[in-house]
Formats: sequence, C-alpha cells, structure tokens
Amino acid sequence: MFPPFLVLASRLGRRFALRAVIFAAIANFALCEVAAVHSLTTNFYLAPTRAWELLVGSACAFIGEQPQDRKGTAAGWLGFASIVAAIFLFSDDIPFPSHFAAAPVIGTALILVYARPESGIGRVLALPPFVGVGLISYSFYLWHQPLFAFARLRSRDEPGMATMLSLAVFALVLAWATWRFIERPFRRHDYTRQQQRRAAVLFGCSLAVFGAVGTYGIATDSVRWRLRPNLDPAVVELAATRELRKLPSPTCPPGFGDDAVPCLILPPPPGGRTVALFGDSLAEASLPAFLAAARAERVGLVFGFASGCPPFPGIYVYDGNYRPERCGERAMEEMEAARRFRADTVFLVARWTLYNESAGISRFHYWLTREPAPSSPTLAQSREVFAEALPRTVTAYRAQNQQVVLVRQLPQFELDVGRFVERLRYSEVRAANLPALTFAAGRSRTEFDNLAARSNRVLDSQLSKGTRIIDLGAPFTRGDRYVWSDGRESWYFDFAHVSVAGALQLVPQLRGALKANPVGNAPDAATADVRPSP
Repeated sequence: MFPPFLVLASRLGRRFALRAVIFAAIANFALCEVAAVHSLTTNFYLAPTRAWELLVGSACAFIGEQPQDRKGTAAGWLGFASIVAAIFLFSDDIPFPSHFAAAPVIGTALILVYARPESGIGRVLALPPFVGVGLISYSFYLWHQPLFAFARLRSRDEPGMATMLSLAVFALVLAWATWRFIERPFRRHDYTRQQQRRAAVLFGCSLAVFGAVGTYGIATDSVRWRLRPNLDPAVVELAATRELRKLPSPTCPPGFGDDAVPCLILPPPPGGRTVALFGDSLAEASLPAFLAAARAERVGLVFGFASGCPPFPGIYVYDGNYRPERCGERAMEEMEAARRFRADTVFLVARWTLYNESAGISRFHYWLTREPAPSSPTLAQSREVFAEALPRTVTAYRAQNQQVVLVRQLPQFELDVGRFVERLRYSEVRAANLPALTFAAGRSRTEFDNLAARSNRVLDSQLSKGTRIIDLGAPFTRGDRYVWSDGRESWYFDFAHVSVAGALQLVPQLRGALKANPVGNAPDAATADVRPSP
C-alpha cells in the first residue's frame, strides 16, 4: 500500500508528500506506543506497528542531504551519539520497540541527512572497514541466523563462545561471497539478452530444485533418515516420561484448561473437606500431584490457573498472555470459587521469580504493575507490586476463614529439559551414562536459591500471620545440586515445569501437607514446613 500512497502524495508536490510521510510516521509511532503496552511481542515482530521506523527513512529521502556547516556537523555527531547511547544504555529492562526506539532511529536519520564523507562523523564512517561492513551487512544478517540455529540443534549442550565466534567469522566470509558473486552481478545493467535468458533459466531451475527438496522433506516427515534416533530403551523411556498432561474432568466445564473458569475438579466424599489449588502454569504442572494426594487423603479439590498469572486479585500484568487486567480478574474468580465450594485451605503455586527477577525472563514480560497501561514499567515496580499483592491476597483469603499455604517455587533450570532430551534421542549416549549426564545437566542449588531469594523473603514475611509455607523441592535435590532426572525418568517438561512423572514425586509431601492442615488449625511459624531462605 505504501508505493501507491507515495505516488498519489507526490502528485500534490514534494512538500505535501514529505508532510504526509511525517504525519503517517507520527500516527504509526502512536500505534507502536499502544502496542508496547498491550502486546509487546506482536509489536516487536510485526510490521504494522514498526512502519514508522521505515517512514523516517522515507522522510530522509525527501529531505535529502543538507548543507554541511557547523550545525550539520554537530547534528551528525549527535546522531552517532544517540546510536551509541542506545547500544550501551538500553538493557533488557527497557520495552522495545517503544518511545525508546526513537533514539537510534532519529540518530540514524541525523547521520543520513547531515553526515558527509569529508567532515565530522561522516569522515569516520567513510573509512574502508566501515564501508566494507556496510556492504556485506545484510548478507551477514541473513547468514548468521541459520548457522547459529543449526549449531544449537546439532549440539547437546549450548555451543560455547569459541564455537559461536567461529561461526560469526564464517558468516562474514559467506556474506562477502554473497555480496561479491550474487549482489554485485545482480545490480549490473549491461547484460546481453542471451545472458539474461541464461540467468532466468538458472533461477528457474534453482527454484525447482529447492521446491522439490522441500516437498520431498515434507512428504517424508522432514527427511528423518538424516538423523538416526537412539533406540536404547533407557533413552526412549527418559524421553517418554517428559510429559505434561492435560487432565480434563467430568466435573469441570467443557474445554477446561488455561484461563477456564475455576471448578471443583475432585468432589469431596460425603462430609469430607475441600482444599483449593490456584496459581499460574506451575499450578497446572503440579495438578497430578495434588489430585493423587487429595484422592489418597479423601479430600475434595478446587482448581484454577492461568499461565503467566500470579494468583493475586486486583493486579495488572504487563505484556503477559492476556490483557493486563485479566490476571487480577482471574484471581478474583478463584477466590470466589474457593468461597463457593467451601474450601478450608488454599494452596498458591506459582513461578514467583517470573514476577520478581529478570534472570531467565525474556525482557520484561509478566511484570506486575499498578495500572493497565504504564508508561514505563520497571522491574523495581514489579517487585513492589508483588510485595504488596501477596500479603493482601493472604489477608483476603483469611477474611473468608480460609487458611493459605504458599508453595515455594520448584527448582528452575538454566537449560531447556525438552530440548536436551530430544538431543539425547539423536546422540550415541547409552543407559549407563544417563545418571551422570543428567546430574551434570542440573543446576547448582546456590544459583537457584539466590534467584529465588527475593521471592522467598516475601513469602516468609507471611509466617507471622499464621500462613504456612511448604518447600517441595526435596525430591529434586542431590547434594549441592538440583536435578531434573534420576537417569531413568524425566521429572521436568521444560526448564521450569514438572512433568507428570516429576509431579508424582511430590505426592508424599503433599499428603503430609493435607493432613497437617485440619480445619481451623493454622500452624505457627515454629512448625511451618519450610527450609530457610538464603
């Protein structure tokens, strides 16, 4: 749509076209700001909210090169400083793209309009090394991603720095070859008619070959003959136990699942008591354990969860899985379900570090805020909201005469267990090596305990209110490490969620927790089932 728009605008004069482009850029920038609040991932990847960046370049084309004077030289240096500042001052804590993206974009525009090869920053950027990198930069961008991706796919562990640097150098070589033998010839205009026909035939044949190979790969299930699976029974069993099962219930509404209405998933026996399990996706992952323990103890179970939503009424979640206010609304629905089904105890399970720490989180997804559309969310504010919302939630449940049990977050690993196990399936590893291999792929207790320390301190602050805190991490503890497997079963589905096999490791502790919470008897801090937080 942009080319026709530009043609029509240009017919009304160059100045009108420039104003139209600037107006469109400002309007699209406003849309980008809205999307930065409500859907940051979509805002990052899709063009409709990033067109303003291209429109700034279009405006530069209309403006053209400006006379080189002292102000122009200063403007060029200011543009360069804006780009450098964005590189070194912007962090993962900054929403991007948003108004923060204006710094490097406008900085680039200033260089395009004011920099000249004979003076200022233009003289620096005109040096041969910078020009050379500029010529091959797009080809390098196209080559580096598949090289890095296939290196990760073919490695059981994350490739080391030396490997990635070597691949980066190789990508530079490929980029130069692409520029020299494809881009440069393609830009020539002095080809004869016969040469053009040969190029067209070669291009058509290349498309046909690539199309045939792709079609064959799809028809043969991605050409699986190129990877031979490991058929060792122990490896097969390890992969088979990495399962995250969805558990429908006849007592819950059809389609029961993520963001569905909380329900009585396990009715109590006549005269029996009922407990509730609420939280985010970690609550869903632990559901098999709670169901098994509740059945064994003859206790009813109310269940509700929403991925990426802490069970706190009234909070907003920035760039989460739903609109910002949905998580707070869901927590209110859970509280009402606990009251309606007369649960005497409420277990709250969540990936607490998701809302408190940047480690292991992609940028600022799932940060907690006090308003649905904050202008500039910060990790510090998310921590403050977390520290306020947790005690407020505990107080609200206690006002309904319900005891609250806070479940500390289970160990979170640095590797993706699913990807690691899939790599094992196509490796030469044997059963005898699996225990040592999976142990080494675990995580230092100190590392994770430090990550969870802030969250645990907030949880621990509720002990004085008679709130119980339980730590279910013992089955995954081996000395000074947390492990996700014993070499036979995979206890985790990915880096943070337990599999069904892992959840069942929690049943003995949960049975004890259900017994320890009779109606109206909240344990005090001295008897709470906790390990000291670091």
